Amino acid sequence: MKILDNVNIALFQAIEDKLNRMITIGSLDMQVLGDLKVIATDFETITTFWEDLQGDDIENRFILYHYSKNAAAIVENVIEQFQMAKIRNQNPEMAQNILDILPSLSNAYEELLDINATMLQSEELFTKFSERTRVLREIASTEGLLPSMESCLQKVDAVAFEAGMRDFSDEVYSELHIELEEDENQEFSKDF
Repeated sequence: MKILDNVNIALFQAIEDKLNRMITIGSLDMQVLGDLKVIATDFETITTFWEDLQGDDIENRFILYHYSKNAAAIVENVIEQFQMAKIRNQNPEMAQNILDILPSLSNAYEELLDINATMLQSEELFTKFSERTRVLREIASTEGLLPSMESCLQKVDAVAFEAGMRDFSDEVYSELHIELEEDENQEFSKDF
């Protein structure tokens, strides 16, 4: 599965280097925002990929969408917080907070790009990425970088959300209905 045309994993190291320099000199450098915006765009592309992918593995596709959506929202919040930190003179604290979450974001980026069709069918995938999402959110929360529910909801297109939820519920219903029919057929055949 090819999700991104250009994989920007090296940007994470570049961001880390820039943040370490900021801590050393005691001043925020806004040039890091360009790299963060590329990562944010990549996470949005990854999120869209998992949102649009079709198949029978709805639970696994959903958790990958959820993981990438959380990572994208956190990076967007990092960008907003970083811009405000310059005004509030929060260096080196903000640079350190971003450094603390950067490995988790880098891992999310790599893991989401490494998923293949076989892994997508794995029963363990949902549990693994549910835990990864929880840990990512906990670290973001600890560092003050978890976006508020209000800011996340402001970015949601209500019409698109409703249509997406309708499609999602139809897909879940369809899957459950098929499973129930299969169970009923098995029960029926046992009676004869």
